[in-house]
Amino acid sequence: PAVLRRVSALAVAASGKLARRDGSVIVTGASRGLGLAIAKRLARAGTPVVAVARKGSAALDAAMDEFGGSIAFAPF
Repeated sequence: PAVLRRVSALAVAASGKLARRDGSVIVTGASRGLGLAIAKRLARAGTPVVAVARKGSAALDAAMDEFGGSIAFAPF
């Protein structure tokens, strides 16, 4: 959890530059684990996220419901 918080915080900090230029951030492996945590952290910070994964998950569905249109799923 401490490492996860640190990594997701770094992702949010880095996304500021990406989001200003491109408008959204692509997160791979976003159906669970670290990818999902980063996608949620970015969405919470107001960054539009394209969540890419081989298949969806209940956790990703819940995150998309929680953050409305801030997270969009794109199957790999």
